[in-house]
Amino acid sequence: MEIKVKHSIAVLSNLLHDDLQALTKYPFGLIRIRDGTYGVRFAPHEQDEKSELETASKSSTGEL
Repeated sequence: MEIKVKHSIAVLSNLLHDDLQALTKYPFGLIRIRDGTYGVRFAPHEQDEKSELETASKSSTGEL
């Protein structure tokens, strides 16, 4: 699965190259995947999320 995700990111990054911007500071909690493309390294377990944030994510990237 990880290889498919990385390949999809590479394809999209190449197609959108002119529209993507490299940032000097990444969005809070995210890592740089490619210039203009940022994501989370892993999703927290729901139990950990609830204990830390008092809520659970309602989307793939949470409520951040």
